[in-house]
Amino acid sequence: MHETGVVQVLAEIAAQSRDRLLRTRGHFGQAGSVSASARLRSVELYGTQVIPRVRELLAEQSDGMPR
Repeated sequence: MHETGVVQVLAEIAAQSRDRLLRTRGHFGQAGSVSASARLRSVELYGTQVIPRVRELLAEQSDGMPR
């Protein structure tokens, strides 16, 4: 699979996981320690891939229509 496809699949998995955490616990959670560069990359992917997908999932649930 092309790297972009892998990132998209992983972003989808992360988005669904965060969606479940938010609904069941009321927060996203964060555990463990990682290097500064890995943490920055994680924040970047979170903002560009995960959060937009979580917003889509929330919108789909609230009105039944994908955005």
